[in-house]
Amino acid sequence: MDISTFQSNLDFIKSLYSNKEWKDEDCKNDILEAVEECNEMLMNAFGKSLQRLWDHKSSAEAVEKVVRKFPSTLSYVDEDYREIPIVHAAGYEGFEYIPVLAQEGIKHKVGGEDARGGLLTIDSGRRNTLQILGYYGNDHAMKVNVFQELRELGLLQKNDIQEYKLLEWTCVSRSRDRFEYLVSWDPDALIETRVYNQPLIHYMVDEDEQHSSMHLLLKAGFEYHPKIGGILFVEDDEGMTGLDYMCEQKGVDAVISLLQQILSPSCDFPILHHVFIKEPKHIKLFTEKFP
Repeated sequence: MDISTFQSNLDFIKSLYSNKEWKDEDCKNDILEAVEECNEMLMNAFGKSLQRLWDHKSSAEAVEKVVRKFPSTLSYVDEDYREIPIVHAAGYEGFEYIPVLAQEGIKHKVGGEDARGGLLTIDSGRRNTLQILGYYGNDHAMKVNVFQELRELGLLQKNDIQEYKLLEWTCVSRSRDRFEYLVSWDPDALIETRVYNQPLIHYMVDEDEQHSSMHLLLKAGFEYHPKIGGILFVEDDEGMTGLDYMCEQKGVDAVISLLQQILSPSCDFPILHHVFIKEPKHIKLFTEKFP
């Protein structure tokens, strides 16, 4: 049966009972039961479709129409799709739909009263939707645009950057634009973010084997915090600076090589001044490498 025939049948039944031409109440109850089952099937069909937004790429306007007609689809999960649609949208290149899913989700308390329509919903990997949006997929201007739109809507707040450790989640080469956008909004998060009770620089030293994340992190630190030597001298709870921790974990040669990729040999950043004040034990080494 095609959709037009289905609609014609519904119109016929509605007319028949509205005009009281058909008197059989048992038949009416059977029809109402069938309609209820049909609505459940429609909800499931659209729920599954919302989980595949990245695949069929329907318009955001169409998505809005569907979720307003069938709001329960916003919370749809089954054995194949174990996360709600907004979580799948963040992880499977359906990111452009996140603002409308979040806005409609708030109206229906998706994920709970304080879950911002599913943006703060935790998935099976203990990550919320904002963290997933920051981490997964290659850089794309639209992903930064989604962060911007969520910010304009009041659905992404400045304190989220530190509270949900968004710099940690975006501090990878494939998420460079997202990382730089968040840093520009809250530069202090480079210093104040704590991950498992460690400053961000200390944590990333342990996590970053290829040094690409450290390159992003250190470069941002020098750009936004030049007066204190970037984030090299941020201390952990034991008083160990980021510089010392890097040298201890990665080796002095690797650290110097990384810094030379960021700072020119002609020393366009006053690195020697900060080393002299805060890490004088390294002054000889830095004088040789940054003459």
